[in-house]
Amino acid sequence: MTLLSFASEKVNKEEHAGKQGWKDENFVFFLFFTIVDSFLFSTLDRAKVQVLLTTGDQSKKLSQETDLYPLHDNNNLPQININKNQRYQTMEGFGAGLSNSAASVIYHSPKRHEIMRQLFSSTGGIGVSYIRITMGGSDFQAVPPYTYDDMPNGQTDFQMNHFSIQKDREFFIPIIKEALSLNPSLKIVATPWSPPAWMKSTNTLYGGDFHQDWDGKYQQALSLYFVKFIQAYKAEGIDINAITIQNEPRHQTSGYPTMTMSWQIQRDLIKWHMGPLFRKHNINTKILILDHNWDLHEYPENILRDNDAKQYVGGVAWHCYAGDKSEPERLHSKFSNIDQYFTECSGYAGSPNFKGNLVWNFDNLFLQQPRVWAKTVLFWNIALDQNHGPKSPGSRLQGL
Repeated sequence: MTLLSFASEKVNKEEHAGKQGWKDENFVFFLFFTIVDSFLFSTLDRAKVQVLLTTGDQSKKLSQETDLYPLHDNNNLPQININKNQRYQTMEGFGAGLSNSAASVIYHSPKRHEIMRQLFSSTGGIGVSYIRITMGGSDFQAVPPYTYDDMPNGQTDFQMNHFSIQKDREFFIPIIKEALSLNPSLKIVATPWSPPAWMKSTNTLYGGDFHQDWDGKYQQALSLYFVKFIQAYKAEGIDINAITIQNEPRHQTSGYPTMTMSWQIQRDLIKWHMGPLFRKHNINTKILILDHNWDLHEYPENILRDNDAKQYVGGVAWHCYAGDKSEPERLHSKFSNIDQYFTECSGYAGSPNFKGNLVWNFDNLFLQQPRVWAKTVLFWNIALDQNHGPKSPGSRLQGL
């Protein structure tokens, strides 16, 4: 069992005004990457807990500390009483996003294998257990943005005859394979920032809406695009556990690949095309809806009210950038059989307070999100360079 301990000496209330839950006192947070289940109760007296410590003053960052033996050490640790008869959601994993930039930074680093071991090994590292990968281009690119079926201007490819993941084979897929070699149980959710430009109203990866058509041929093409992607990665030995249909479907910009998609289109896409096509091809990959901020709760609710669409929905994915952090719990109260996933939050280069960020992340994300039914807690980029890149101009997000 690995225990990550994150300690912050004191938090200045004035530095974090308006952030709910701050107190001017000591904070110590514990995160289990290995969840204690009922089988462990009979052997807990023999359990050794590995401790990695990070402090708010940065004097220690994932520092290896003395192992603990909870039932034997006189260590004055707080006692946690676990009621094994009260069950909530099953946690699927903790981790971060693997963008094109993140994969490139790690792949080309002379310390690549050491970095990968520290990230993904459960014995020599922190044991990251879930990653979110980009399907083609995003706002963090080491190479020009692309999709898996780019066509010359004015041409289409509804049958995906030109579909290819070849560009991912340069360094993106090798990093995923190395992560899986270190943690074979690693789970993956895949997300596009934009489909191929020919599927969009603007015929470009940058901004625009999904192409609306009366006969659904573009929705069928996008569904086939996902099927081809899942099958191609499967052929590489990589299982895709879940997909989200569109990253942040209520946001668009001309600065990097984005696309808006209404809840009506996402509902019809799932109901008439993607859901049936996944079933036809025996694809068990979960379809997650929304993949945007807490304040957009009406988006998934509207989709889930349609039972024909709901039957294909594997869960709702949430981001942290706007809204109430308790929103997933409210949605759970209405649709208790729909899983919740927290899939993205990122720090900003303009917010360098390490101590404050550390406490905010653990208060609002690692502690709060599982309490409101999230099965995953994922940050954005798992690694970037010293300039928080490579990235699109204007981006202020930073890496894990």
